[in-house]
Amino acid sequence: MSPGIFLVKYDISLTDELFREKILRDMACLVSGPLILQTEGVVHLQNQMFEAVARFLGREPERLFRILSRPEPRLPLGKWFERIFLAALRITFPFAEIRHSVSDESGGELDFLIIENHLTTHIECAVKFFLRDPASGTGLRSYVGPSGQDRLDLKFQKMRDVQLRRIVPPRFVQSGRIKKVLWMSGRVHEPLVPGTHGLSGPIVSPMSPRVVTGYWGPIGDVLMTVAPEEELYMLPRQWWITDLTGLSRLDLSVFELLSPGLPLTEPIMTARVRFDGDRAVELARGFIISR
Repeated sequence: MSPGIFLVKYDISLTDELFREKILRDMACLVSGPLILQTEGVVHLQNQMFEAVARFLGREPERLFRILSRPEPRLPLGKWFERIFLAALRITFPFAEIRHSVSDESGGELDFLIIENHLTTHIECAVKFFLRDPASGTGLRSYVGPSGQDRLDLKFQKMRDVQLRRIVPPRFVQSGRIKKVLWMSGRVHEPLVPGTHGLSGPIVSPMSPRVVTGYWGPIGDVLMTVAPEEELYMLPRQWWITDLTGLSRLDLSVFELLSPGLPLTEPIMTARVRFDGDRAVELARGFIISR
């Protein structure tokens, strides 16, 4: 990476109204957004969460805002995602015992347990972002993390073969039945296609038939694709899963606009936005990387 100062605002100031809107949008992303990995178990769980959260918000939305307190500006996205996930599980399974970060007998950690009389469900979850880079290999090997440190095939194998195989402590298994669910949320991004304004059409996860829109490229190439009616906002990590459509210009003023000559110390996620009157329409997410 080239030296410089990372300019994205992390310590951004949110009104109470905007923070509540963010909670609703992040919860919607969790219970209805595309998944990098799609299996029968995770689809069933997501459908359960969607129906329960919709009923909950129809009856007592204010309670959700009490459950999810405002995070510190530098709280990692993964930790914020876990808070949303935990809240959704408690809403979906109000009569079950929900456990988070449970230690097993070998010193490992289980992400979530749903403990019911007839079944204990063990869930391993992650929110991850990958860029398809043909130079890195083929298949799942070609999807790497924005900073080049992760690889989709290795992350999937670790979650499936290590994390999901951890033994649930017997005291949390009331019925003797255990169900395992692997939940991988986030986005995959395709290389920028010149002449397409950054959008090469729908992007499908290599592990799911559902569409995940995203692209990546160096800052110069990305800026060349920006249409006059579009703006590129740089997003702090806690906003990487938050949809911006419908937010006002004033709401989005808490973010920096991407500008030429920005020094990069790490990849930056941007949201490509146009405005319909005062309201934003989000077109795509894109990663800016250094070459």
